[in-house]
Amino acid sequence: MRYFRLLLNVCILFLSLVVSDRVIQDVTKQEYEIFLLQRVGYLEARGEGCDGIRAVMHVVDNRVTAGWGNYTHVITAHNQFSSMSVLGDSQTIVWPIWEDPIFSMCGDLADKVYGHTDPDLTNGALYYYNPATATSQWFMDNIATRPKVATIGHHVFFK
Repeated sequence: MRYFRLLLNVCILFLSLVVSDRVIQDVTKQEYEIFLLQRVGYLEARGEGCDGIRAVMHVVDNRVTAGWGNYTHVITAHNQFSSMSVLGDSQTIVWPIWEDPIFSMCGDLADKVYGHTDPDLTNGALYYYNPATATSQWFMDNIATRPKVATIGHHVFFK
């Protein structure tokens, strides 16, 4: 499993460097982390509107602030954001088109969340799920029993 995570991170980095037939050179750690935040917001919540996307990004930021690791680790850690790390999740192979207005909006939101200039609608949430689509019994037994702090779109948020 450790090998898979490393391979996934390398693939994401490679794909982030080769975009629209051009190579982006000298990508900084900050730019890479903002790109990952943009991608996880898009993959996890693109159908939830602006506030839903912001909320998912704030969960990532809250985890970083809580000391779970840097953005890259938090976003790509196994089973944390299934669209980024779970083998077989249909979202892991979705690659947004740069011209997609939702993906563009995700970029703007990622800049604000990463820069701590966007207010956190989740009240400090560290976890979320969509009750209509969640299938993890572990999540239901261990996280869904925690205090609910917000409902934004179809997602329920917990501390």
